[in-house]
Amino acid sequence: MEEFLVEAQTEEIMERAQNQAALVLRSFISDLIGSRVEIEFEAAPEEPVIPQSCEIEPPANWEIRDDGNGWRRKS
Repeated sequence: MEEFLVEAQTEEIMERAQNQAALVLRSFISDLIGSRVEIEFEAAPEEPVIPQSCEIEPPANWEIRDDGNGWRRKS
């Protein structure tokens, strides 16, 4: 994943994707409402916000390891 993020930054993949998305949305919404529109994207927060419903609950007698890489049985 780290390699992809570095590649995405160096090859401006995200910027190109944002420009393409803005173009498509601008065209679609303009046709829909009959007026010119401007599309602006907000920067994503540094840490993704995960809804409570998506939080991982360990099974009984298990816990997430301190380093976050896997599970361990509680002693």
